[in-house]
Amino acid sequence: MVFNKLYFRKNLTQQIMQNKIIEDELNISLGLIRQGLLYLYHEDGTDDVLFSFMQLISGGFERLLKLIITCNSKNNKGIFCTKKELKEYSHNLIKSRKFVMKLSNNEIGNIQQSKSIEDFFLILSDFGEEGRYQNLNILGGSNFEPSYQREFDIFIKKLMYNSYPATQDAEEIIQKANMVLFEMLFIETRRLIYILDKIYPESKKMSLLYKKSFEKLDNLKSFYEQNSISIFC
Repeated sequence: MVFNKLYFRKNLTQQIMQNKIIEDELNISLGLIRQGLLYLYHEDGTDDVLFSFMQLISGGFERLLKLIITCNSKNNKGIFCTKKELKEYSHNLIKSRKFVMKLSNNEIGNIQQSKSIEDFFLILSDFGEEGRYQNLNILGGSNFEPSYQREFDIFIKKLMYNSYPATQDAEEIIQKANMVLFEMLFIETRRLIYILDKIYPESKKMSLLYKKSFEKLDNLKSFYEQNSISIFC
């Protein structure tokens, strides 16, 4: 009986610790995504805007995707992923997202946006694998130029000119394209939290954490809309 009580207490303590780690990791992931968007609002248009945006956004989504992957392992196998297992995904967000999307069955989100968000994650993957240390690589003698900058330029122009008539005011088109980009990231983040909630509910406290995460996203969207943030212009 004593043994059983000690075993129960040990497991309970371990579960509390694991939930705290998941809470911290979720907050870090969402914090990076949020700062990535807000950073653009406070920036003055210098050349490092795109790099800083990509660094924060790619880091946030990479951590969030890997959190879902390891929680899914815990849900199915009873153990979280090892460092080696998570390392197999590297900075390839396409590989991570492809695995995670199989868990969602398109239960939420705008399915019509899937192609655009996939194109954007291709850019994030390129940045994560080749662009993060481009300056240091150049100092080291590399002549390779990461393609994420060119790809992003093409991507944002598609949002600008494929969705709106060329007769509209250029600044208005840019602002609308920015809002489309924000909406895509907003929906994608909500979708990922939703998936995490479904595969790792665990407790009322965790469910409350997910609810607060949704509220933070909604508050950020309201801030974005009210302040008419203009990205990359």
